[in-house]
Amino acid sequence: MTRETAENFAMCASGSPIVACATPRGRSAIAMVRGSGKNIVSIFQSAIYPNKNIEELEPNKTVMIIIRIGDITDKGMITVYYAPNSYTGEDMVELSVHGNPVLVDLILKECIKSGMRLALPGEFTLRALLNGKMDLMEAESVRATVEARTERALSAVKRSIQMHPQIKQAKQDIWNILVEISAMLEFPEDEVPKMQQKKWSKKLIQTKKSLSEFFYRVRDSKILTEGMQIVVAGESNVGKSTLFNRIIGAERAIVTPHPGTTTDIIEATVEISGVPVKILDTAGLRHSQHPVEIEGIKRARNVLDSADILLWVVDASKPPQNTDIPSNSIVILNKIDLGICEETIEKFPHSIKISALTTQGMDKLLKRVEELFEQIPNEAMVISVRVESLLKDTIAEIEQALDAMTNNYWDVTQISIENADTALGKIFLEQEKDIYDEIFSRFCVGK
Repeated sequence: MTRETAENFAMCASGSPIVACATPRGRSAIAMVRGSGKNIVSIFQSAIYPNKNIEELEPNKTVMIIIRIGDITDKGMITVYYAPNSYTGEDMVELSVHGNPVLVDLILKECIKSGMRLALPGEFTLRALLNGKMDLMEAESVRATVEARTERALSAVKRSIQMHPQIKQAKQDIWNILVEISAMLEFPEDEVPKMQQKKWSKKLIQTKKSLSEFFYRVRDSKILTEGMQIVVAGESNVGKSTLFNRIIGAERAIVTPHPGTTTDIIEATVEISGVPVKILDTAGLRHSQHPVEIEGIKRARNVLDSADILLWVVDASKPPQNTDIPSNSIVILNKIDLGICEETIEKFPHSIKISALTTQGMDKLLKRVEELFEQIPNEAMVISVRVESLLKDTIAEIEQALDAMTNNYWDVTQISIENADTALGKIFLEQEKDIYDEIFSRFCVGK
């Protein structure tokens, strides 16, 4: 553990009073300032000069107050919580005021003057963990909930949270088997009864099946958090930018009848079937003498390999100029409103025919793209890479334990089950404190 990690962890564990803005910075209707820690209520009382004594307010009840910061007053809503009945398990205050960044900064400055310090990223949730309000896997789910970019991803996170008891039960089952086998090995001269071996084996197989189903659903759901990248490519003046604008529903790319209009990569993010999709419009691939266009073409070629889906656009109204098209492309014959060249149709028999200008055929194109998302399970789940890796390790150790048990290698069986128990234990509570620094440093400050 680094010195900085140790110091941060000690500060969190000390219960010292902290404060942060829990809402995104910027102008809005409401901004929330939250504080937690020892004497937090009395410190807030001295910092914001409210027209009511907040130390006498009923806990867990929101009350309207007027605060005064220097010459500035504002109406706000305040809620006071007392340990352990709060998010962090400590005394807490949540103050909602008008969402002016200047006002929020003034409140934070007064709070710091009065004895609080700015919270570290994720410190409120870390304190909740340290105070037994949640385990480490639940804490990571908080971050996943905040970062979910689509409704489908959010549903997957919530579904994963519902699986926590099942994983905890698997941990308990493995622990029970480990205790029994360890006790048996205290008397190595005794032969393990067949019925007992069968019982252990059955329970390990059930546990492995349960964890494997969870693991594979998570693995196949990664697209919901990682998203996909669609690259629109092709020769110049085939309607790539028009198609790009049509997909994102906005006029982001300039469209003209002149070749080489797009000279750089234009990006936009949209949601398709609950999946966050980054779409890139690229420069037309052709021979050019203009240095700016040459650079754009170079960048376009560089992103082709990174595409999850490559939409290769061809002018349907003209004979094909370039037939050297990447094999992973979905070929789109655009501009069918201008007519269809039979030679082009014969060259690309499995293409999708559209007019990006009139929208004809766009429904078929989007349906084709959505079909590529069908590998996502209906009951998709989302967990952190850390938990996914530990689940994978657990399953591998269980497999090794079952193999060793079949061959009566009981020492190996014990070690593998112990490793599986350790891996599952790390999902909920890591012994090494560095993991906290890694996880909570990625949170927003007010969380």
